[in-house]
Amino acid sequence: MRLYHNDKHNNWMDKMSKWWRLWAKAIGEKEGTTDAEADRIAMIRTIIVGVNFITCFFIIAGNIHNW
Repeated sequence: MRLYHNDKHNNWMDKMSKWWRLWAKAIGEKEGTTDAEADRIAMIRTIIVGVNFITCFFIIAGNIHNW
């Protein structure tokens, strides 16, 4: 008897795992000695990319506003 069984949750986690792996490869070479460390490094890189994206958005919005 299983206490917890949710195929939709497992399917969603499989998809997210696939996308996370692709995203991590897209932002750079895998670094770290363990998978957990590599995930932390990828998360830091993701934050840096996000900050750059937000900065570019505000620069473009400011230029459009003052046009």
